[in-house]
Amino acid sequence: MFEEIGIYGYNSIEIGILCGIVSGDPVLLIGAHGSAKTALCENLATALHMKYHAYDASRAMFEDIVGFPDPESVKNGIIDYIKTPMTIWDKEFVLIDEISRAQVSMQNKWLEVIRSRKVMGVRIDPLKYVFAAMNPLSYAGAEPLDEALIGRFGTIIRMPSIETLDDSVILKIARAKNNDDAKLLTEKRTNAKNHSTKKNIEETINYVIERFENENLTKRAENFIISAKDTLIEDNLQIDGRRLGMLFRNYKIMSLLIEQKLGVKEEREGVLETMRFSLPYNVNESKISDTKLKAMSEKIAESMKTGVKRKFVFNSKTIKDTSEKFIRENSKRERPENDKTVQKFIEEFKTAKERKDITILAEVSRAILNLIEQKNLNISCTMHELLMDSIYELMLEPPNGFCYFYNTYCIDTKDWKRVMSEFLCESLKRQGEKLDVIERDALIKEIESTL
Repeated sequence: MFEEIGIYGYNSIEIGILCGIVSGDPVLLIGAHGSAKTALCENLATALHMKYHAYDASRAMFEDIVGFPDPESVKNGIIDYIKTPMTIWDKEFVLIDEISRAQVSMQNKWLEVIRSRKVMGVRIDPLKYVFAAMNPLSYAGAEPLDEALIGRFGTIIRMPSIETLDDSVILKIARAKNNDDAKLLTEKRTNAKNHSTKKNIEETINYVIERFENENLTKRAENFIISAKDTLIEDNLQIDGRRLGMLFRNYKIMSLLIEQKLGVKEEREGVLETMRFSLPYNVNESKISDTKLKAMSEKIAESMKTGVKRKFVFNSKTIKDTSEKFIRENSKRERPENDKTVQKFIEEFKTAKERKDITILAEVSRAILNLIEQKNLNISCTMHELLMDSIYELMLEPPNGFCYFYNTYCIDTKDWKRVMSEFLCESLKRQGEKLDVIERDALIKEIESTL
């Protein structure tokens, strides 16, 4: 039903939302930035032909809701308010956004609106639906809601995350475009006169707009979105519906810009430039190095080319979680069972190495080093040797060695220096029969230079 009004990916919560629509009880939406909480309310109000307004509870003042006192009414001994486009008196559907960041002075006012459809005891007769929205408490600035306020919501809905959705739904989200998105994308420019730079810019704009809906380009963009989504989730990087739409449009635009500039279709360059200029991870503390960004882009481009999804047994988060859990619990398990778990790490290492997936390779190598460091790991000698062999092989392949990965991913190598030194000594002992003194010393210098 919601797809008919331009809202995609909400099949799992549709009944909960409709319950609030039928009952008229207040609805609380909890979801990350870009999960279309505002778009949902706006589209619902439009579909129901209701007068709608969204208030930002973190900034809205009392005057924004009720308006300013009318001086003429005061003369007559009553207080009436001057209505504005923002005031609540004629609204039928309202969204109270950022409810968990509401100013202290306004919290009781919002409670009254949510609970009774009133302000200062005065009923808001047209108001039928009150929705509120908030980010999860893990977000900076988000505060827990008062229990009395929580108790006023008839339905509490957690918005679905991107990684839970099917690829067909992902594409619908990426293609969807609301009134705030890319407003100039269909508007050709025809104002150029004699100024050559302006003329060149307008010609470029028109070149893109004329080709933007090209069927082959759109299919490439769809492949890009699915591959990019899988890669970002695999690397434990957050992605939302709004960002998917931006990536989808930006990929098409940048691919056309590169095509116009170079005169040829350059798939990998289009992927790299889109990822480079469209991801928000270098804005605040969350950073992606240029090397990692390039590696991710290469993986996406390769996946688009081959049509093979890069799915692994683990991802960058579950590798760490699985290895830590294994270390905690391995003494409680039988050795054959532990050997099977370790074998998974080794297989994952080999798979990542064959596919040259340096993100997974870096994480799984770190996990393997973690396992090697344990003094009393309850695994067989054979499995321990296989662990040593896998990571030792990686060390001997510059520039794809240990420090290459850890420097690339900004992982502090100090904690690992001692582990690697111990490991190196043990490995050299095992290799002693195959290395003469000169070869051994050269190998030590080569590896120490990277530590």
